[in-house]
Amino acid sequence: MSGFLLFAKKNNFGRRQYKILLEKPKTTIAMKKKVMYRFNAETLKYETVKASTVKKILKYGAVAAAVLLYSWGVWNYVTPNDVKAYLAEKNQLKTKIVQSNKELDALSLELCGMRDRDNSLYRSMLALGQIDESSWKG
Repeated sequence: MSGFLLFAKKNNFGRRQYKILLEKPKTTIAMKKKVMYRFNAETLKYETVKASTVKKILKYGAVAAAVLLYSWGVWNYVTPNDVKAYLAEKNQLKTKIVQSNKELDALSLELCGMRDRDNSLYRSMLALGQIDESSWKG
């Protein structure tokens, strides 16, 4: 294998432009997809150069780590304390709402039990008519 690379990219007019480099580039920018070719001196042909899977994983892993580190820094050092206090209060209110919903469910269950006892026991013993459903619903 020879030591130079050939880059091909399309220009504004849709034609391919070729750029020959004597050495492998140190960084590649992922702005546009570039097809990289390497000249094989034995076969006298250009071969496409493919990035290894390990390099791709490392590249995307580094980007993900940088994004996570940046977001952590923004949250810890840039976010005002008012916003953090607001979010804490919001979470407290959510837990209070869940707790009050549980209490309301327990009270409605208890009310249903009272209605059943009233209809079956008290009304039958006293020989009174049952209370209609509309008055139970409020």
